[in-house]
Parts: sequence; C-alpha cells; structure tokens
Amino acid sequence: MMKYVAIILLCIAGVAAGTGCKKSSSNAVVVVPPQDTIPIYMKSSINGATWSSDSAVAYDIFPSGAGTQMGIVISATLKTGNTASRMMLQIGNYTGVGIYDITPPENTAAFYLNNIRHFATTGNIIITKDSSTYLMGSYNFNADTLQITSGSFIVRH
Repeated sequence: MMKYVAIILLCIAGVAAGTGCKKSSSNAVVVVPPQDTIPIYMKSSINGATWSSDSAVAYDIFPSGAGTQMGIVISATLKTGNTASRMMLQIGNYTGVGIYDITPPENTAAFYLNNIRHFATTGNIIITKDSSTYLMGSYNFNADTLQITSGSFIVRH
C-alpha cells in the first residue's frame, strides 16, 4: 500500500513541477519531461560585443476585423543595472519560413539603448522554423553606427 501512495505522491509532484508520470511494466515510476522544453532567447553581436536578452517573444499581427495574419513582431529586452536595451524585428508581409530583407516601412529592425532608437537601414530577417508555438530564425542589420551580426532567436508566438 505504501508503495502505491509513494507513486501517487511522485506523480502529483511531477504534475505540479510541469512533468507527468507513468508506471512502467517493471513497477518503476518514470518521470516524463514536458514536451515544450525549447529554450527561449534572442542574441546577437553588436559592434563585436555579445548581446543576449532576458526575455523574448513574438506577436502575430492581424488587421482589424480580418482573420488572416498580416505580419509579426519579434521583441526582446535586456536590463543590466541602470541600462535597458531592446531588439525589435518587424515583418509586415509575413508569409512563413523565408528570408525577409529589411525594407522600411514594411520590414524593419531596430535596437533601443536607454530609449535611443537605432533604426536599421540594411539587413535581413530569416525565419527558419514556424511552429504553432514558436519561431526560430536569425537576423543581421546595420543601424546608424551599429553593426548587428550573428543574430539568432527562438521565441514563442
């Protein structure tokens, strides 16, 4: 009886921690990790210095009253002490996996450092995977005197 109580308690703890349990044929408890364990990040190199966000997310854009997706915004922030920065990518003509050249105002990129916006003039955003829960891709752009290179991201949307 105590063996089954222990198994039930382990399963309850597993569910509370975001995992599940199942009993194998050998009566051992197997902890099953959550299926959605993909790391969320956005990072790049800015004039040779590493930048890596604290948080990152994508927002799907739908025109008012329409059911067809029109665009997507990918945004990430980093706060270090009194310094705040944000990377923002916007694809206005989003159609899925592909290469999107930065062509303001349709496809844009910007880097904000303490409320100063550095707006991209050239570059691209590459979407390599678009699932029902996340986007994966890369980006590179020039903005004012900044060169943003080796950009990559995995974000929920």
